[in-house]
Amino acid sequence: MDPVAVGLASVEEVKGHGSRGLKILPRDCIGGMEDLVRVLMECVKSVRDEVLPVLGSPEAVEELGVGAGGDKTARVDVVAEEAILETLSNSGIPFRVVSEERGVL
Repeated sequence: MDPVAVGLASVEEVKGHGSRGLKILPRDCIGGMEDLVRVLMECVKSVRDEVLPVLGSPEAVEELGVGAGGDKTARVDVVAEEAILETLSNSGIPFRVVSEERGVL
């Protein structure tokens, strides 16, 4: 599935696709694509700020359990997802997130 199309796909389409990783699906993006792009860029910055300090450390690859997708969850996965979820939560835009680690939120 094309990454641009993921933002416009339904949850059922993403769940049925079998792709891995975090998918962010706007429910009602009232502000339009500009707001969506702004929030996604904030997510990128947040992940970079949170992941870079732990990247390459033994703690980054520490296994914390099994995610909703069935793969092992490393600390760096949790740090990245938490950064994204916090940014989305603070954005004021309603989102549904399909997460490899947490499932559908």
